[in-house]
Amino acid sequence: MTNQTLPEGYIIRPARMEDAATVVAALNAHSQAVLGTDAMDEEELVQDWQEPGYDLDELTRVVAAPDGTIVAYGEFWDRVATHTRPYTYIRVHPDHHDLGIGTFVTNWVEGVARDRLKLADPAYKVSLVAHAYANDAPSLELLDELGYQMTRVFTRMIINLDGNLPEPVWADGIKVISMAEYGAGIDEYRAVCKADVEAFKDHWGIVEQPFEEQFKMFLHDSLDNDRHDPAVWFLAMDGGEIAGFALNNPYDSLGEDVAWVRSLGVKRPWRRRGIALALLHHTFREFAGRGYRQVGLSVDSQNLTNATALYEKAGMRKLNQLTLMEKTLRPGIDLMTTTIDDDERKEESAFAEPTKEE
Repeated sequence: MTNQTLPEGYIIRPARMEDAATVVAALNAHSQAVLGTDAMDEEELVQDWQEPGYDLDELTRVVAAPDGTIVAYGEFWDRVATHTRPYTYIRVHPDHHDLGIGTFVTNWVEGVARDRLKLADPAYKVSLVAHAYANDAPSLELLDELGYQMTRVFTRMIINLDGNLPEPVWADGIKVISMAEYGAGIDEYRAVCKADVEAFKDHWGIVEQPFEEQFKMFLHDSLDNDRHDPAVWFLAMDGGEIAGFALNNPYDSLGEDVAWVRSLGVKRPWRRRGIALALLHHTFREFAGRGYRQVGLSVDSQNLTNATALYEKAGMRKLNQLTLMEKTLRPGIDLMTTTIDDDERKEESAFAEPTKEE
């Protein structure tokens, strides 16, 4: 690793809650320069910082210029129980580029990741994941120089809620209800979380985890989120079974009149029946009726279930793209899902139940 010093007068320290507004200002200065739009708002950042078990002192750093202004931010996240796929988010204010700050913070994050290698079973591969906007050449070049390789491109897509929005067409036996109608108790949220886990278990990048760990984060992202509104979480029901879902947030950092599809999925037995498209059309019409201007979402551009084509069919267009970059910190068995039928890896699952002979 290189560049172990900051420019004269600059300091690095852990982030504090009172830094949220100035950190967001630096993040948005970067995204405005690259994309022409904001990437984050203060409420969203504070929500992240308040995640159960997240330690600002250990896992975040801000860089302050000589005048005390925060000009860079870096964070380390390890939400995977196997500790095999941690990720980082690093941004530098455009007025402070080309000073080695990005390299310094990226190296700090890698140091944290290497210190935590002992948490992962030595048999498993550990990769550190970063991302940069696809048109942010300097950031991508920096990551490349530091040994990261591109593995995926994610696309943010959006639709304008104007004109005639199609009515949803539901498959036989399927009806849609909101989470508010389904129930607001822990058991109901547990059922939705289980449906979410099942729908995404065969998506690229997923690493199997104990359900209770995932459920704890699911509750934080929903019930602990001031943006959460169970009236705009839509469930496609087949009798008493959740067949699919669109878990939506009423607004996004793009604006209070922009809604966001946080998670859209259909469980495998109900796929290829038009349920996902119907959920999208239902979501668009519901938010249009509430006065929203746009609805957006993020999708893996090489999604194993060809979701991008579905969203284009629904009338969505590309807004911008993120390039996923990864650095292997230790080789070994890769627990990550890479194919839609990943049966060969089941015996290597970190949480697989032992099979019983009949």
